[in-house]
Amino acid sequence: MKINYLTTIPENEISGGVSGVNHAVFPRMKNLEESSYCYIASPPVAQTEMLRSKILKCLHLPRNYFAFSEKRLALFARNVAEMQLPAAEVNFFNGFTQWIACDSKLPYFAYNDASFWQYVRNSNRNERFLRSDLQRIYDAERRWMANAVGIFFRSRWAAEETRKAYHLSGAN
Repeated sequence: MKINYLTTIPENEISGGVSGVNHAVFPRMKNLEESSYCYIASPPVAQTEMLRSKILKCLHLPRNYFAFSEKRLALFARNVAEMQLPAAEVNFFNGFTQWIACDSKLPYFAYNDASFWQYVRNSNRNERFLRSDLQRIYDAERRWMANAVGIFFRSRWAAEETRKAYHLSGAN
C-alpha cells in the first residue's frame, strides 16, 4: 500500500516532543509500507488575530483560539490542496486539529497524543476562550475524525475520552 505521511514537521527536525514522535513514527511506517514524507509548512498565525487575543487576555476577557482560526485552518487546507502529493492509496496525518479543514481526496488515518478538546481541557483554562470558538473547533475536529478510516492515539485513555467528548462511535 502506498501512503502519504502528512506532517508539519520537517523530516530532519528531532528536538523531542512532537518532532520526536514524528521522527519515530515515519521510519516505522516506511519499513511496513511504501510511504512518502509530505512536509506541509504551517501557515503563520495572523498577527492581527494574535494582537487582538493578547489585548483581550490583558483585559481578562475571553478570546478566540487564534492558532486555529477559520482563516488559518483554511490556509492549512490550501497548503495541502496545492501540494503535489505523490500517488498513494491513503493519507496518514500526523496530528489532528491543524488538518480539520482539509478535504482528503483519499481515505485517511491520523495519529496524535490527544484531541483538541483534551488539549484545551488539560493545558488551558476554558474560560479564557470564547465557548463558541472552542465549540467551532471541537465540532470540526469531531466531523473530521468521524470521516477518517482510522484515528490512532498514544493511549487508550485519550481515545476513550475523545470518543465520549465528541460522541463518536469509536468504530474507527
